[in-house]
Amino acid sequence: MKDSDKAYVQAYNALPAVDTANQVIVACQGSGNPADSFSTVKMVEEVEKSFGKKPKRVPADAGHFSQHSAMTLEEKGIDPCIPPNKQRQTAKKASPLPWEEYREDSR
Repeated sequence: MKDSDKAYVQAYNALPAVDTANQVIVACQGSGNPADSFSTVKMVEEVEKSFGKKPKRVPADAGHFSQHSAMTLEEKGIDPCIPPNKQRQTAKKASPLPWEEYREDSR
């Protein structure tokens, strides 16, 4: 992975999936990829495989947002509670933008 000085360092990105109701780690992954968005769908599939059911929603920070992740989770009937990278902090929280506005083919 690259650090803030753009130098390569031997580092890993640890990503846990947590049952928010019971505050228990239900899955985890380690990756050399600094981008969290590549792991979101894989982590959900790991939870489905381990527990035999899919989560109702996936809350995550903006680093997990990608068009692919959001659309794949929606297709699985899972609510992706992930703020888009493109949404500015000044945007009104009371009126979130629909996913369709972030689809590349709608531009």
